[in-house]
Amino acid sequence: MSVREAIRAVAGVAAALLLCAPTWAFAQKPRAELPTYELGEQWFRSDGVFELTRIEADRYVFTAPNNRELHLAKDLVWLRVYVSGYWVEIEQQAVLKWPLEVGKWGVSNVKWRWHGFPTGSPARVQWEVKAYEDVRVGGKTYKAFRVDWEVRHQFGPCANVGKR
Repeated sequence: MSVREAIRAVAGVAAALLLCAPTWAFAQKPRAELPTYELGEQWFRSDGVFELTRIEADRYVFTAPNNRELHLAKDLVWLRVYVSGYWVEIEQQAVLKWPLEVGKWGVSNVKWRWHGFPTGSPARVQWEVKAYEDVRVGGKTYKAFRVDWEVRHQFGPCANVGKR
């Protein structure tokens, strides 16, 4: 067998293995890089449409009718929710690790404050990227990462109370 024939044989075997390999062997895990937003962009949620009306040094501020605000850090961790005089906020920011991939997770210790307890309560925030799935918004389907969050109060009036 000549060198040329040997190379062809090896190439033929390699091609056959590639063709027979399962498709998952070539699939890359979906991942999302940290996006940036500009004034006027909209966020379609199940409770209405929020518009980016302010960009501050450390946050995006989205607003919606009926005196509603959502404050997100530049890494898209929520910092504050305000609805008609009622509010809840995280004083020390939790950390969301980018790029997002299913299975990534993290834990942060924060101070959880709200209108009924403005001095705050220490809490532990845990997040996990659970899925990359279809989401229907406005009659269209988009691929999106589902990030599950849990806040568990450590002390204060809400000790051992968890929120998801």
